[in-house]
Amino acid sequence: MADPKTRKNYDNMTPEQRFSDILHDEIVSASKFLGAFNSRTTNREKCVLLIGNAQPRVGVVAEGKSIPTVDVDDLTPITVYPVKWAGMDILTNEVIADSDPSVMARNTAKLSGAVAKGFDDDFLNAPKPGAGKDQDQAPAGILTGLTASGEIAATGEKANLDAVHTAKAEIEDADGSASLFVVHPMDAAELKKIKVNLGNTKDTNQYLLDDSGSIAGLTVITHKAMPKGKALIADRGAVEVIVREGTEVKLLTERYADLDSTGVRTKFRATYKVTAPKKLRLLTVPTAKADEK
Repeated sequence: MADPKTRKNYDNMTPEQRFSDILHDEIVSASKFLGAFNSRTTNREKCVLLIGNAQPRVGVVAEGKSIPTVDVDDLTPITVYPVKWAGMDILTNEVIADSDPSVMARNTAKLSGAVAKGFDDDFLNAPKPGAGKDQDQAPAGILTGLTASGEIAATGEKANLDAVHTAKAEIEDADGSASLFVVHPMDAAELKKIKVNLGNTKDTNQYLLDDSGSIAGLTVITHKAMPKGKALIADRGAVEVIVREGTEVKLLTERYADLDSTGVRTKFRATYKVTAPKKLRLLTVPTAKADEK
């Protein structure tokens, strides 16, 4: 949530303008993925991304020979359209009239959190658009099409971070740098209970996931939308997120007049595109035992 003390003066704004400004910042900060991956803000109805077909690299040039330029054909333009995630809540007229941004922020946290939750869930899991739907305007979740390529086991020799290190190496081989480890909160709790297998008989107090907030140098993000039993290892630059400037707000006063309240309907517009699929890796992780659920 943005610090109201650092925000501009809201006294001369309409209630809709104040809501739009504050809700936009709240939704962006409430999302666990809008700030974790590459993102940009635009006021346009659509945005063109350039996606590399082949990764250019530095080559050896003979003495006296000219240095070649990068071929623009290595980039493919992709048009994306920010689509909407909407939510609605009912607030008292006193809150609507209050120009103090901290008051509004406290009262809109539920609404902004619900919109951010919807975006985050779709960001990971949204299915591919069905027949007749515009492929560009209904992006599939970034997990769509990913299959697990490694395993972290609960017992035995695989109770180590070898699969994580392998995934990091594969991403580096694709000219990336792994930085994120996304996992379901319950699976994160399970990883914190499993001791690392050192391959010898000595006991160890090292767990697969410690309390430092990282695993094998990766920043851990826990989210309920992440499928249980899976973990995503990602380069922050593997996905581009496009956010439209401003959140659309409409106040509905007449419908709730008898309650001395106003309905707040909001539309947050964003989209995303996997631009480097080789910089994403999915692993299988231990889940809680059936008798512990």
